[in-house]
Amino acid sequence: MLVILDIVLPAFSLDKMVRLGPEGWGIWHFVFQASPLAEVLTHGRGEVYLSWFFRNPAYRPDAIAPDHVATYVRAYQQPGAMRAGFAYYRAFYESGQQNLAAAVEKITMPVLAFGGSASVGTMVADEMRLVATDVTGAIAPESEHWSPEEQPEWLTARLLDFLRDSPAR
Repeated sequence: MLVILDIVLPAFSLDKMVRLGPEGWGIWHFVFQASPLAEVLTHGRGEVYLSWFFRNPAYRPDAIAPDHVATYVRAYQQPGAMRAGFAYYRAFYESGQQNLAAAVEKITMPVLAFGGSASVGTMVADEMRLVATDVTGAIAPESEHWSPEEQPEWLTARLLDFLRDSPAR
C-alpha cells in the first residue's frame, strides 16, 4: 500500500505549478531549494525559514504548534540536514525522468492519494492514476499542504478506512 499526501509526481503536472505572476507564486520554492544558494541563504536562519513555510502554505497558519516547529528546527539544525532536505529538490529532474520510464508499467498496489482543498486538490489522485491501477482519491477539507496537522482526525479516519479496506498484496 502507498499513501501520497499533497504532493504531485515529478515529470507529470509539476511544471504547471512552478510559476511567478499575478495569480501567485506557485511552488517557487522548488527552484529556490534546488539552488546551491539555498543553503547559503538559510544557514543559521532555519527557524525563520521553516516557520515561514509552516505558516504560509497553510489553510490554518496556527496548525503547527510552536513546540512542533521547534522540533523541526532542531532536526534541521543538525549538520547536513538542510543540505539533505534540499537534495530532494536538486534530484527532481532526475526523479522525473525515472518516473516517466517507470510509468510504462503501472503499479498495482492500492494507493491512497489526496491533496488539500486549498492546495493541489484532486491533482494528486489524478496523477497517481497515470502510474497506478488502484487509486483512491480524496480531498482534505479546509487544508493546504499540512493536512496531517490541519485535519488530523479526517486524515486518521481516511487512513484507517484505507488500511482496513485495501487487500493485502
